[in-house]
Amino acid sequence: MKVYIVTEPDGTGRIYDTWKGCQDAVAGKRGLRYQSVSSREKAQEMLAGGRVLPPGSYAFTDGNAAAGVGIVLVEQGPDGSSSIQPIPTSVYEVFADGQVQGLQSAEAVSEALEKLGISRPRHGHSP
Repeated sequence: MKVYIVTEPDGTGRIYDTWKGCQDAVAGKRGLRYQSVSSREKAQEMLAGGRVLPPGSYAFTDGNAAAGVGIVLVEQGPDGSSSIQPIPTSVYEVFADGQVQGLQSAEAVSEALEKLGISRPRHGHSP
């Protein structure tokens, strides 16, 4: 069962069983991080310190209904060191270079997203 985890800047956190509960907890508050996870067990593991990644390169992605896309690049060194690079972006920025056939313009991207039920955010990124 999907649950939602909210972590505070100081490392404390809480698990919510509903998206509405998570939204209410983060609304109007700065610095909170939140995400959905596939089970309460995974959420508890994350609050306890998360998983330790073996050495290597990783890319994590997430998106939202307003066409926002979050990307986090992680480089985990063999000595336990890590480099984390967050990249906030949007679907519009990802396709802005026109390299995907049929999506060479902002209008074409918007039309494709609208067909998926996603409309251009009012105050988000634009191409």
